[in-house]
Amino acid sequence: MWARAAAARVPYVLLRWTARPGQLKFAAMVCVCLKVSSTWRSHHIASQDPQLFNDTVERNVTFGLEAHETPCLEAIELARFAPVLARLSRGVATNIAEKGVNLRQAKQRLVLARGLFFARDSELVLLDEPTSSVDTYNERLIYTGVLNRFRDKCLVSSIHKLHLLDLFDQIYVLDGGKIVESGEFYSLLKSDGALARMWKQYQVGAGDMVSVGGE
Repeated sequence: MWARAAAARVPYVLLRWTARPGQLKFAAMVCVCLKVSSTWRSHHIASQDPQLFNDTVERNVTFGLEAHETPCLEAIELARFAPVLARLSRGVATNIAEKGVNLRQAKQRLVLARGLFFARDSELVLLDEPTSSVDTYNERLIYTGVLNRFRDKCLVSSIHKLHLLDLFDQIYVLDGGKIVESGEFYSLLKSDGALARMWKQYQVGAGDMVSVGGE
C-alpha cells in the first residue's frame, strides 16, 4: 500500500499534467476521478495542512478579496463549518487566532472552505486529503456536497479513509507507482483483487464493519 506521503503527491503531479478526455480520481493507493477535459485552463488545490491567520473568518476564507457574501457562505456550508460559525459571537466577523488555535479540530474545515471558495470557477479541483482530521459523519457529508457542487468539473482527491470510495465514479489502484486494477468500487470489491484486500484490512482496522452507500 502507498505511503501517505506518496499518495499525497498525486494531486501536485497532476498540476503539471495535461490529460486526454476521460475519467479519473485518487485515493491513497487508489485513484478516483471525475470528468477530465483535454486541457485545464484553471485549477485550485486545497491542502490538508491548515494555515489560518489572525484575522476574521471571512478574511481567512477570501484572503480579503472583494466578493459577494454568497460564495463565501456557500463555501462555509460545503465545508461543514456553518455549525461552528453559528456558535461564534460575531459570525464571519469573528476574529480567528493565528493558526486557528481557538477552533481546535474545526480549523481544517475553515481551511477547506477557503479552498472551495477559490475553486468555485475552476475546471480542475485538487484536494490533498482535506478532511484528515474531520469525523467520519461530517467527512462523508462534506464529500457528498463537494462532489455534487463540482459534478461538472474534474475533482481529484487523495484519500486514506476508504469508506469514501463508493462516492467516486472510477477507481484506479496503484502499487509501486503502477496501476494494477481499475473500475467501479463495488465491481472491484467483487473481483477480490488489491482493493478488496485493502477494504478487508480497513474494516478490521476500523474495529467494526465499515458500511458505505447506505449498506
